[in-house]
Amino acid sequence: MSETMRSFIAIEPSAAMRDALAGLIDTLGQASIQGLRVVRPAAIHLTLKFLGDIRVDQAESIVDSVSRSIHALQPFDLRIGSPGAFPNSRSPRVLWVGVDGDLSVLAALQDQMEGALATLGLAREDRPFSPHLTVGRFREGTPLPDRLRAAEALHSAAGSPEVGMHVSSISLMRSTLLPDGAVHKRVASISLEG
Repeated sequence: MSETMRSFIAIEPSAAMRDALAGLIDTLGQASIQGLRVVRPAAIHLTLKFLGDIRVDQAESIVDSVSRSIHALQPFDLRIGSPGAFPNSRSPRVLWVGVDGDLSVLAALQDQMEGALATLGLAREDRPFSPHLTVGRFREGTPLPDRLRAAEALHSAAGSPEVGMHVSSISLMRSTLLPDGAVHKRVASISLEG
């Protein structure tokens, strides 16, 4: 039986972006809201495609296919955007920070990558691509007033930092679920060559 790994393709934030997000996460943590699980800054990433469990021996063909599909794209710039919540701000379950910058290039990158992965039999995402950096999640049963208070704390702390990054590669990541949260490890880096 082939070994599998839980995996996704993502953009890994710059150190400056992680530091800025760590400040927001600290503010959320200080709000002392029961049921809110904040994301460790080292685990923050911008997911382009969640792959789920794949066979380890599939990784090379995934990297090759994605690399061919995006090789002509130029590196681009992103910066921290506005905070938000899924499914919406009236009933938040996931707290996140959006991104601004060269969003048309980011959308093209994600779309071309989706197309390449579909040729390998990996289903296209049926929801529209919504680029974001998750900073917190609520446990099941967290009362709505607490969830709204956390969302307000995030909005109050966020401001509009001009912290960004130059995106010149994307990463195939392995995700290992542990009791205190997922641990992510880069399996391969795929360069944008332009």
